[in-house]
Amino acid sequence: MTLSAALRRSLSSRLQYAVQRLGPSREQTRRRIARVGLDPLVRHNRILRRLFSGPEDPRYRLIFDTSPIHVSTTSRFELHMLLCESDLVRGMWALKSFFLNAGIDARLTVHDDGSLSTESRRRIRDHFIGCEMPVADHPKVPEALKGYPLCEDFRRRHFIARKLFDVLVWSRTEYAMVIDSDLLWFAPSVTVANAIADRRPMYTEGGGEAYVRNRNYLEGHCGLVPASNVNSGWVGFSPADLRDLDFIERALDCMMRVPEKLVASSIGYRHSEGMADFDENDPLGSIVWWVMEQTLYALLMGREANLVPLAWDHGVGSRRHQFAPPIDEKTAFVHFISDARDNRFFPIGVDHLLRTDFLESWEKRSASSQSASSSGTSVFDQE
Repeated sequence: MTLSAALRRSLSSRLQYAVQRLGPSREQTRRRIARVGLDPLVRHNRILRRLFSGPEDPRYRLIFDTSPIHVSTTSRFELHMLLCESDLVRGMWALKSFFLNAGIDARLTVHDDGSLSTESRRRIRDHFIGCEMPVADHPKVPEALKGYPLCEDFRRRHFIARKLFDVLVWSRTEYAMVIDSDLLWFAPSVTVANAIADRRPMYTEGGGEAYVRNRNYLEGHCGLVPASNVNSGWVGFSPADLRDLDFIERALDCMMRVPEKLVASSIGYRHSEGMADFDENDPLGSIVWWVMEQTLYALLMGREANLVPLAWDHGVGSRRHQFAPPIDEKTAFVHFISDARDNRFFPIGVDHLLRTDFLESWEKRSASSQSASSSGTSVFDQE
């Protein structure tokens, strides 16, 4: 066992022991443990956060003890999330923070990247009654991609492609939103609400244009104009406007079939950590595939009029759409990017929710939710 694992297990054991002594009442225990915050020294130190705070911490797994809600099955808007097994706890917090704090009534579809266990799928359906969960190997998306070999290959080889193709294929309302599992909502955003009401495409603005190919190459050699500085941790759009597989196939072709002499100068995002085979002189080896989906969203958004980039600050009276703390009364949401490195989602984001009575507020939300559908198996859950 590594030192960090040993320290984490020791802290977890001590915390659980302390919780057992807080009181005989389960509700008392839930309420008291939720108020146990990390020492400020730990909260603001990256190394200590990595050692002492993660999804196995008992405080953060309290999300599984919260009551379910009935999500809408009739709303004209829908929310999508691509989720993997290792991000289950994050995803639960992200979704519950949305349904409590965003102020948006939406259907919910959770897409399995192929790693979710049967138990995890059950948990999600039990907590969000009426949620749809297409199985990872459902034939609907592969059928839709027939005749588009580059789209098919991208989805077959890289699970992140499901965040684009599966959302476009399964969407069936006027407006769809996509949320990453590392994004927490803290308050409603008028800017977001207005974009939805007006059916205007929106996206979080930031990240320094992390696209597979740079803007000069995309515009000069492909004739493609990406929207500016798109981060796809939160996007919203009318599915009918973006469901253009012909365009996506052409875009993939242009980004993958780069003339050898132009490869080095075409490279966009260069973060190759964990990519031992990254080759800046090879058309395919120079692609950081996990930003390909974001690049395609940027290219699709670039064709749209009346875009709404969700900036850090939209002016007096508006809320902020952030990539980092601090979290205060003006924060709408925070997308905790690079959390594997910085580890802020739990010890800063979720701790803030716990300190501001999120669990109590959620129980009130659950009690007032109206039954929109039964919790039985849907047509999308035929395993």
